[in-house]
Amino acid sequence: MRMLVVAAWMLGLVCGAPAYAEGNDSEAIIADLAEAYGGPERLEAIAEVEIDWVGYFHARFQSRHTEPPYDRIPTRNFYYLDYRSRRGVEDSISAWAGDLSMGNRYIYTADRAISLNTIEKTYTPGGMAEMHGFDSAVNAVRVRQGWAWVRDLLLNPRADLVRSGERELRGIRYDTIQYADGQVTIYLHPETGLIHALAQTAAPGMMGVEDDTLRVYDQYFRRDGIWVNRRARYYRSGTATGDYLLAAIDFSPEDSARYFEVPQGFTLAEDTSGYDGTGWSIQTIEIADGVWLAGNGDTRILYVDTGEFWVATEAGGMPNYAREVYQAMQPHMAGEPLRYIVPTHHHDDHAIAIKFYTTIGTTILTTRDKEGELRQLLARTVDGMGPQREASFAFIEDEVLTLDSGGTTYRALVYANAPHTENMVVAYVPAARAIFQADIWIGFGGEGPRQGAGYAIRHFDDWVRGQQQAGTVGTIERYLAVHGSPMSAAQYAQMLAQDRTVTALPGNEEWLLENWFERYGLANDTVGNAKRDRVIGEPAYR
Repeated sequence: MRMLVVAAWMLGLVCGAPAYAEGNDSEAIIADLAEAYGGPERLEAIAEVEIDWVGYFHARFQSRHTEPPYDRIPTRNFYYLDYRSRRGVEDSISAWAGDLSMGNRYIYTADRAISLNTIEKTYTPGGMAEMHGFDSAVNAVRVRQGWAWVRDLLLNPRADLVRSGERELRGIRYDTIQYADGQVTIYLHPETGLIHALAQTAAPGMMGVEDDTLRVYDQYFRRDGIWVNRRARYYRSGTATGDYLLAAIDFSPEDSARYFEVPQGFTLAEDTSGYDGTGWSIQTIEIADGVWLAGNGDTRILYVDTGEFWVATEAGGMPNYAREVYQAMQPHMAGEPLRYIVPTHHHDDHAIAIKFYTTIGTTILTTRDKEGELRQLLARTVDGMGPQREASFAFIEDEVLTLDSGGTTYRALVYANAPHTENMVVAYVPAARAIFQADIWIGFGGEGPRQGAGYAIRHFDDWVRGQQQAGTVGTIERYLAVHGSPMSAAQYAQMLAQDRTVTALPGNEEWLLENWFERYGLANDTVGNAKRDRVIGEPAYR
C-alpha cells in the first residue's frame, strides 16, 4: 500500500463548490474510514494509549517580534488516556529563548482533577484541570492523530457527513468528506483512504479570521494493526503554527498507575483564585505617593500620577477588565485624565485592552515596531467592541522616556533585547524605588517565590544592573509584576538564588532540555535569531 507524504506548505483549498451525494451517507463513510485505519473492531478495542509528541509551536501572537518569521518555540506534550474509566494525564513543557517557560501537568480521574505547576512544584485540586478536563485531552489526541478522530466517530457517530467529491490541494487530488455545514473538510488519499489533511473554518473569535486552520498528517506507519501518522502540522492563514513529530505511542502501556500520583516534593496550593491567592476582585494598592497597583492577582496595572495627567503601564486582561480597573481608580485620580496607556509588549494577552483605552481618548505610548501589531489588535472584535480604526499613538524613540508634569516622575525603559519579546517596556518610578515588568517572572505568592531564576530572570537582572550603571535606574526596593503580588528586594534576591527546574512525569525525567534538543534534533532559534538585532540600543546580554 503506497503511503503519500504530503508536501509541507499546503496553504489553500483549490476548487469550486463540492458536488454533494444525494441522501445521508454518514454510516457508510464512517465504516470506510474505520476499515482504512485497521478495522472497526480494532479501533473500538482501544482501551488506553500513551502518546508523546515533540515539536514546535510557531508563536504568531506570542512571538518576540511582530513580523514573520515568528519564533519557533520547542514544546513537548505527553498524554495517557484510559478511555474505559475516563482517567488521563496531560504533561507539557516548553522553552522560550533558552529558558523553560512552562511546565504543567494535569491529572484527570473519575472523581477529581489535579493541576500541577511543575516549575513551582505546587499542585491544586481542581483549578486549571477543570477548565481542560478529560474531554479536552481526548480532543488534543484526536486532532493530532487520524485514528483517534475515526475512533471517536465510531463511538459517537455524526449523521451529517457527506462525500464531497475530488478536490485538489497543492497539486494533489484527494477524495474529500465534509460536514454538511461545510465547516470541516477531510482530505483522504485515494489509494489508502487515510486522512492526509483536515481544513476547518471556525466561528470568529479572539483570533478572528485566523481561526481557519489546515491540519496536515503524514509519515504513516502501522502499529498494533492501526495506521498511525507520525507527523502533524498546522497552518493558519498560510503560516505554520505547529509542527509536531510523534516520539512514541503505546496502545498497551504498563504501570500507568504511577501517573496518577503527585510527585514527591510537591506542596499543596489551596487557593488558585489569582497568581498570588488574593482573589479575582479588583484592588487598588498605593505603593507610594502618586503610585498605584490596580487589578487582581492575575493581572495588575501600574498607575502613576505625573502631576497634570496619569500614565498607566500594561494593557493586559480583556477590555472590559481594563474598564473595571479604570473605574476602580477613579476615586484616586481627582478628575485628572489618563493621558497614556503603555503596553508592556505586543502579545495579545498584554495588549488587547488598548481597545478600551482608545474609547476614553487615551494615547497608546509604545515603540514604533509595535504599532502595526497593535493596530491589528484594534481591528478585532473583543468583549462586544468592534473594529477600531481611529487611535492616537505616541512613540518611545530612545531607550528611556521620562514623563513628569509636576507630580511623580515616571520612566519608560525599553528593554531592547528582552528574552520574552524585543523592545519590552519596563516602568521605573524613582520616588517609589519601584520597577514594574511583565512575564519575566510572575511575582511572589504563598511562602516564597513562585519560581526559580532561569535564563529570563538572570537576563533581566543583568540588564537592570546595566541600567543602574547608566544612571537611568536607581535603588530598587519594590519589584512589581503584572502577574502576582509585589516583591521586596530580599524576596527578589531569594528568587534569584534559586534554580528553575521542571519535574515531569515518572519515566519522563529525560525531558531536560539538553537531552531534548540532542535526542530529537530540535534547536531553539529564538536565541541568535537575526531579528533580535532589530531593536533599540545594544543587547545587554550574550
